[in-house]
Amino acid sequence: MRLTLTLEPKNNDFTLPLNYQYYLYISFFIIFDNAKEEFKEWATKNKYTNRNGRYYLYNFSNIHFMNDKVIDISTATITSSGNVELTFSAPIFDKEIKDYLIELFKGNDIHFYPAKRENQEFIITDVVEQDEVEFEEISKYRMTSSSCYFTGNYGHFYKIGDGTLEKKLIYDLKIKYELVYKKEYDGEINLFFDEEYQKVRKVTKLITMKENTEKEYKIRSFYCPLTIEASPEMQYIAYTCGIGMKNKFGFGSLKLLPKVEEIEVQNIDSSQQIEVQNSETTQTNEDGILSKVKNLFKFGKN
Repeated sequence: MRLTLTLEPKNNDFTLPLNYQYYLYISFFIIFDNAKEEFKEWATKNKYTNRNGRYYLYNFSNIHFMNDKVIDISTATITSSGNVELTFSAPIFDKEIKDYLIELFKGNDIHFYPAKRENQEFIITDVVEQDEVEFEEISKYRMTSSSCYFTGNYGHFYKIGDGTLEKKLIYDLKIKYELVYKKEYDGEINLFFDEEYQKVRKVTKLITMKENTEKEYKIRSFYCPLTIEASPEMQYIAYTCGIGMKNKFGFGSLKLLPKVEEIEVQNIDSSQQIEVQNSETTQTNEDGILSKVKNLFKFGKN
């Protein structure tokens, strides 16, 4: 199941943090926490809940800005206006659950900072289920949010080209497959990152999570078109669950490319490249930017 969510700002002009993924996660966390008991029971029965009993088997893309946006590195913010869209996905086949999620999302608020400021509040005004797609055994994807894979204590982040990342991603996909289909995957599966893209574009991206809090940490993620060779059922898992780790935080979202379309570097969404470059800049000027963000939004003040 893939849904297109339309978010309308409560003020037409708005400013978002450059690292907005965590705040989207918090908004979805609140929405699911307020879901009806029947949905929570369904999630628990299917083992789609974590140790705290909360629904987690979902994924969402980066925001698609409908109008021009301005990225300000000095304040680590994005300024734009009008509606925005994003894709929410989950491996759900039950029509009743699908219909309920559409109903659940509509009218809910999305906040992009802990403090509810008027130019950072949105409302979900429309939810549209996307058409089902047919998967080939060799399918090409572009990433609509960067992905990550790391050791349990964030001690090591796997990178494209280290010879291990592909194996880790395949292992993770097999776990998700077994969780969804209730059986082990016994087919072939291979995963390849686009080598031509790597020659001319950065494939690393630094994402700050829980920004401006005592628990702030950084995720070194990767962004690159890829090809997956596997059964259509496994392709569905990658498409709906996302690849890699922290999918419920908006990592690893994929867009299926038409079979006849070759991945051209110049056709990759340029806004993604701007964000990659800006994230790297944020890393080199971290202290100054965080200080300006705190001053701008009055964080750390009573």
